[in-house]
Parts: sequence; structure tokens; C-alpha cells
Amino acid sequence: MREPSWWERGVTSVEYALMAAVIVLLLVGGAVALFDAVQERFDRDAECAAQAYEDVGC
Repeated sequence: MREPSWWERGVTSVEYALMAAVIVLLLVGGAVALFDAVQERFDRDAECAAQAYEDVGC
């Protein structure tokens, strides 16, 4: 088996860097979407708790 050339090693490192960047973007996007969903639920529950003594169905 031959040693890969400097060009092949460079291309491989760029491919790994692109894959890592895509994975990071997906993780950040998922975290933001999850945070937004949880924040929306807490806001809705807070409104419901604030109106606990009124005739409002939550």
C-alpha cells in the first residue's frame, strides 16, 4: 500500500472539515428549534397559570 500524497491528504482533511461543519450546523439548528418549542410551551403555561382564577380553559 502506498503513502497518500500531500494533495490526497489535503483533500481528505477538507472533506472531514466540511462534514464536521454540516454536523455542527445540524446540532445548532436542532438546539435552537428545541429551545423555541420549549420556550413557547413555558410561555403558554405561564399565561395559563396567571389566569388560574378566571374562567379560562387552558
